[in-house]
Amino acid sequence: MVVSSASWWGEVLPEVRTEYGRELALAGRGGQPAAGTPAKTTTYELAVWAEGRCAGGRTLHRLGLEGTDRELLAARADSLLARYLDASGDCGDTKVLGKVWG
Repeated sequence: MVVSSASWWGEVLPEVRTEYGRELALAGRGGQPAAGTPAKTTTYELAVWAEGRCAGGRTLHRLGLEGTDRELLAARADSLLARYLDASGDCGDTKVLGKVWG
């Protein structure tokens, strides 16, 4: 499993929200691929978007997961996001905006 993460705050938030919307539009509304549906490749991608308040300011976060076992990606997404936000420091009021399968 490959994991990537990023956080944004300040003046770039409107641009990042636009990117989140673009990602949703390209991949659908975040539904998990149906079981038994053949994939074009054996690799699945899942992006989890969240907003929160870190160090007193509004923030957006994106956790990306990539691997061959989609059930494992789905099962680990929330706990990996929580660990990432905990490691980021003083974050609270976190809300998952959506999960996008790519």
